[in-house]
Amino acid sequence: MIGSLMDRFGSIIYDYLVVAGGGGGGSNIGGGGGGGSVETASVTLTNGGGSYPVVVGGGGAGSSGAAPGATGANSTLNGVTAYGGGGGGRGDAGINATSGGSGGGAGFSTSAASAGSGSNVFGGGANAGNYYAGGGGGAGGVGQAGTAGVSGGAGGVAYTSAITGANVTYAGGGGGGTYLAGTAGTADSSGAAGVGPAINQTPNNAPANRGGGGGGGGTGTPSNGGDGGSGVVIIRYLTASMSVLGTGGTITTVGLYTIHTFNGNGTFVAPITAA
Repeated sequence: MIGSLMDRFGSIIYDYLVVAGGGGGGSNIGGGGGGGSVETASVTLTNGGGSYPVVVGGGGAGSSGAAPGATGANSTLNGVTAYGGGGGGRGDAGINATSGGSGGGAGFSTSAASAGSGSNVFGGGANAGNYYAGGGGGAGGVGQAGTAGVSGGAGGVAYTSAITGANVTYAGGGGGGTYLAGTAGTADSSGAAGVGPAINQTPNNAPANRGGGGGGGGTGTPSNGGDGGSGVVIIRYLTASMSVLGTGGTITTVGLYTIHTFNGNGTFVAPITAA
């Protein structure tokens, strides 16, 4: 979600978007990692021209063995935290998915290895037993359960933001994999689809700076899960009301707004209002 913040010098109105890193998918054939959550709390920058640290969380690595996918790293802006997505489980070893900003999807196991929960948004999908893993949770909805005999679960719905001037999805869950038959779970463009029932397929990684979950792994040895995508922090304000523009990140102008996009760690120096 986009939040608004007020600077007490000249009443500057800011919009911001904070997205954490997505979780990694589980191997053989764990569910897709949960997408990093989008922080919804308000934050206040207290002085024009002041400096504020920005931390952009990396995506969690996909699992390559008897472990869940790694949890994505948190992103922060001036004390506001978006929590990294949970990693997908590995069903054949009974390895549970992990929790995070959004939970990872459950592995396929008939022993009902569990999905992860979302700490401030949505959890991962359940497995369907018999080799159909759940999808990871997304910033906009829960991961879907696998469907026995049909498919892995779809990744949870992403969050859509127009802060950059166009609708872009962030923090979608990764799709769950399948092992014997059927189709892999799907994901939106910010996450990664799972892998279907073919030997030693390449895992699907989520794109950078969108906070999506990695896809669940498929059949064969190894059958790694995909990596989660790194996060992003975006800040914007009205250009015309400033005497000195801010610095930090990649700076663009779209319509009436100046936009600062942080694809990695940095420092945002707030603008100063016109007299």
